[in-house]
Amino acid sequence: MRNLKVEEMQLIYWFGCPNLKNTKERLRSVALLATNNCMKKRIIRLCNKLERRGLAEQYSMVYFHICELFSPDDGTRPPGTSALMVPNDDCMAA
Repeated sequence: MRNLKVEEMQLIYWFGCPNLKNTKERLRSVALLATNNCMKKRIIRLCNKLERRGLAEQYSMVYFHICELFSPDDGTRPPGTSALMVPNDDCMAA
């Protein structure tokens, strides 16, 4: 978990599932559809990170932890709200 940035966890929350193979396939499809080159690079980088041995072995546990973390039904957020992706200024500078 500590290897993943908040933005990466949000991508997994939005497009992931408990199956690592399907998650990587979805993320690659999202990268193909992304119009921002910086976002494409980030998504591909996340796919590569998910293939690392330590994270790949624990992926389903990490996925469920991310879902708990970002779930709007956990009682810590007002109704109708959810976690939003905070834009990173790195893309704007490039």
